[in-house]
Amino acid sequence: MAEANNVFISWSGPRSKSAAEALKDWLPTILQTARPWMSATDIEKGTRWREEVAAALDTMRAGIICLTPENLTAEWLLFEAGALSKIRDPQTRIWTYLLADLKTQHLKDPLAMFQATTAEKEDTRNLIHSINKNLDATVAESRLNHLFEKLWPDLEQKLRTLPKLPGAIPQKRSPDEIAADTLQLIRAIAPLIQDIASETEIARRKRVQDEEFSKAIARLGDRAVINTSTFAPSGSGFSALMVPAAESTPPIEPEAKSNLPSSPRRRTHLPWRKPKPSGPS
Repeated sequence: MAEANNVFISWSGPRSKSAAEALKDWLPTILQTARPWMSATDIEKGTRWREEVAAALDTMRAGIICLTPENLTAEWLLFEAGALSKIRDPQTRIWTYLLADLKTQHLKDPLAMFQATTAEKEDTRNLIHSINKNLDATVAESRLNHLFEKLWPDLEQKLRTLPKLPGAIPQKRSPDEIAADTLQLIRAIAPLIQDIASETEIARRKRVQDEEFSKAIARLGDRAVINTSTFAPSGSGFSALMVPAAESTPPIEPEAKSNLPSSPRRRTHLPWRKPKPSGPS
């Protein structure tokens, strides 16, 4: 029974396909346990390609996406990249392999999510070491470096002879575009920051009120009489009416009624008397 494939190689377009085929043939010569899989050669005609890709992904431990300037928005490549990102095995690692002078600043999500490797000697060496570790480090580091030095010229020659296509490399994002994206992100998170600041201020005020209340109770000691019926919400905390026991005001007793008749001087109203008519003098 053939061993399952463990390295998925994704491509789209003539130049990307040529690089993928070169990697597929070259990887097993330097990593004997690497068993690459790519859709152009491993899906038979007439089969359901979506099911074939899904079945192949179940056993993958590493993924390489071959990128060129002209395939950054290719639907098939984005489909395979999305499928790779959903692999259930958390140990599976995915890299983008940048060809034809493509640089990391040319990438956008979702391709920018993956770790990028340029098609140069030292960066490719690091990629091979990473794949070796992800395949349980079956080749010793010193031997792997020796094999790489010996076999790299073969891969380099094939990568240099990729078909030439007309068209410029995507332009690098301008500082204005980066600043606009940053401003949009800041505006999106500003309300969340304001909510956090408000909650922090409310908690601080409540803590200060609780500390002042505790200090007041400590100063009064046993003389403090707290009337719990007067507790009422005030701001974020509660206020209490505190009356020192020694200074409590005694209740006012009603005045006793006197049995003596009231003095006429205290009368404020006299009965009206009709004046006498004056006679002739």
